Formats: sequence, C-alpha cells, structure tokens
Amino acid sequence: MVKVLYVIDSFLTGGAETSLLEISSRLQKFEPTVCILFNKLDLKSEFLQRNIAIIEMDIKSRLWWIEGVAKLKKIVADVKPDIVHATLFKAEVVTRLALLGTNIPHVGSFVNDSYASNRYRHQSFIRNAKLNFIRLIDSITARSVRQFMSITKTIAETNAKALHINPGRITCIYRGRNVNDFTIIHPSITNKPFIFLTVARLLRRKGYLDLFEAVKLLQDKGVPFLLRIAGNGNDYNLFRERVRDLKIENKVEFLLNRKDVPVLLTEAHCFVFPSHYEGQGGSLIEAMLAAKPIIVSDIPVFREQITHDETGKLFQLFNARDLAEKMEWMLNNYSSGITLGLKAREVAVERFNIENTVRLHEELYIGILAR
Repeated sequence: MVKVLYVIDSFLTGGAETSLLEISSRLQKFEPTVCILFNKLDLKSEFLQRNIAIIEMDIKSRLWWIEGVAKLKKIVADVKPDIVHATLFKAEVVTRLALLGTNIPHVGSFVNDSYASNRYRHQSFIRNAKLNFIRLIDSITARSVRQFMSITKTIAETNAKALHINPGRITCIYRGRNVNDFTIIHPSITNKPFIFLTVARLLRRKGYLDLFEAVKLLQDKGVPFLLRIAGNGNDYNLFRERVRDLKIENKVEFLLNRKDVPVLLTEAHCFVFPSHYEGQGGSLIEAMLAAKPIIVSDIPVFREQITHDETGKLFQLFNARDLAEKMEWMLNNYSSGITLGLKAREVAVERFNIENTVRLHEELYIGILAR
C-alpha cells in the first residue's frame, strides 16, 4: 500500500491534532504513519487505539529545527514514505528542510490564520516584529512545498498573500467530523441555569478575556447563567486570576481537557467562540453538527461558516458589550436560537462530513503522486 507520513508538532488536544486523528484512521488507499516533534501526548492513546503507527521524535534542544531535521531524515529513510504531509509551523519547517534534495513530494498545511490583519493591529511592535521574522522563514522554506492544503478559503487567501504563494498551489479541504457522533438535544431552560459552552485551548488569542468581561456584564444585570470552558493551555493561571479579579467565579467553570465534548454539547444551551483569529475552528463544526445555538466573533474565517441571523450570531471582535448583548439575546430568545442551530447543522452535514474530507485528502495525494 502507498505510504503517507504525517508530521505534526505534538499530540495536544487541538483542532489540527483531532482532525489528523480522524483522517489518518479512515484512509483506504494509504498506509499512515504519524510523526510528532515534541512529547506532548494528550491524544496518543486515541491514535494507538485506532492502530495508527506513531513515531515520537522527542525533540528537547532549543535549536529544535537542527535536531528535528536530523531526526526526520533518519525517519524518512526508515519509513520510505511515498508522500509527506506536514501540519503546524515547526513541523512544516523541519519537514521542508529535511526533504530538501529528495524526490519525495511534500504537502503543506494552512490550518491557522497566522498572518491575519487584525492580529497585527492588536499586537505590540515587538510581537509584530517577531511575527514578521517567522513569516520570512515560512515564506522562504515554503518554496520547496509541492502543494498546500488549506482548511478554509479565507486562510488560503491570506496565507497565499502573506507568503507569496501562487493560489494554484493551494487546495481547500474543510475539516470534517463523524456526523453520527453528535446528538441533537436542546435542554430545557426550566429549573437550571442557562449554560454557555466554550471549547478551545486556554490561550489569549481565543478571546477569553473578552468573554470574561461579557460574563461580568451579564452577572451585574442579574442574568441566570453558567459559562463552562473545556480546554487547557498556557494561559490557564492568567484566566483563573482574571476570573477571581472580576468576581465571577460562580459563573465560570473550568473543565480542562475533556474527551466527551459531544456530551458537553448536549448539556449546553448555547455554544460561544470568541476567538480573535482561527484556521477553521473544529469545535465550531462540532457545535454546528449538534445543532447548538451559536455565537462567534465576527472574523472572516467564522463568516465562512456562520451566516449572521441565519445559522448563528456574530458579535463585533474585541467588543465585550456586544458579546454580552448577543449572549443575553440567546438566553431570552432560546427557541429562535434553536432554529438558527438547526439550520447550522444542515450546513455542517453537507460541508463537514468526515468521509468526504478523507476522500478529498486521498484524491489530493493521488493527484500529486500522478504528477
């Protein structure tokens, strides 16, 4: 069978990692091996349960690109893949450098809107300078990539422009989920608080600080609700401290990483995703498949998935007051929110079925190998 080697930064619980699990375990025409750079292993057991071959590079050096290139060259020599598909920045750079001088076709991935204009507008000069340095490295090394796979049309456009890549080298394939994993349940709002659910890593760029401000505004108005947050990340302690400072501990529940997101969705009344920039938002897809009333930030990637007042609600980015108003509207107009959620599911079933996603990946690989 034809071999595909996937290279990714780690097995953290995130959209890129979860998507890779779903795709690699369903391939029919390719034998997958998944190689990770760093030993962050949240999802390792899931890959093993699905009989996916795993290689852990266990990179520890601060000069990760040097150690990574040397180790990946040996892995490629041992595995002898017919095609290599890399995802996330560090895995991309290591793969691009390791495959220089070989005839092995390499597929790159656009899974984040890393060079979004609103990111530049709201970062410090120093952070923008660092981002521009990363973009330079990204642009130079990207020249060796045979074809890119983008998970949305939005980030295909922004990355093509930022990295000076011909759009003809980019194929858009939406992330997918197993439609049957998500049950449509809209819990009653009697005798229990209205539950807002957010599923995302605990990072500032996910918009949590804006969300906490909105929670504070709703609490001050005496609105009965609870915000549940599933996910973990580097800013966990910062967020806990901010919740204490705002005195909203009784309104916010940190669930950390959870493997039962479909169950959490059935218990929630509304899904909220206030991210500043995204690649696509795997948890948003799951909320759509669960037919949840949805509130997301008004960014291009989310506008590609959610139509305001048709399949969900969009709030103005960085505007906690507008977010609070949308959350209060959803609470007071729950039946209308359910109607929006059911329409969102129709879109998701048509666009994000995992079987279609896998088929398109295999067609991409076959086309590249044929050329």
